[in-house]
Amino acid sequence: IQARLTHAGDTSSIGLARGAVIIDNTREALTNIVKHSGASRVTMSIEILAKLLKVEIRDDGRGAYTVKKGLGLRGIEERTQEEGGTLIIDGSSGFSLIALFPREEGGSGGLGGHFPPQLADPPQP
Repeated sequence: IQARLTHAGDTSSIGLARGAVIIDNTREALTNIVKHSGASRVTMSIEILAKLLKVEIRDDGRGAYTVKKGLGLRGIEERTQEEGGTLIIDGSSGFSLIALFPREEGGSGGLGGHFPPQLADPPQP
């Protein structure tokens, strides 16, 4: 599966607890994609907006018009809600998870703007 991570805005504003939730949710989402989707591509984007932090994980797999929340999706939803966020699940075109969190004031640099080089945007020529 080809994976791509993009980010926009100051990711150092993401606090440690919220950063841990993003990492745990991403791990679970990727596990689900490998097990169930039949996808060949997955993208993840992190956007720091004026009042929100938006994290989206999307694949090009089978999707599902009726989504059954097993332990994995319920865990993602619970972790998101514990951090004050909302999870949007869409299986209509591939499968996507969008987590929206209110912006944190003075985050403690949980992600610190650092991403594994194999997931970050490739250098442009």
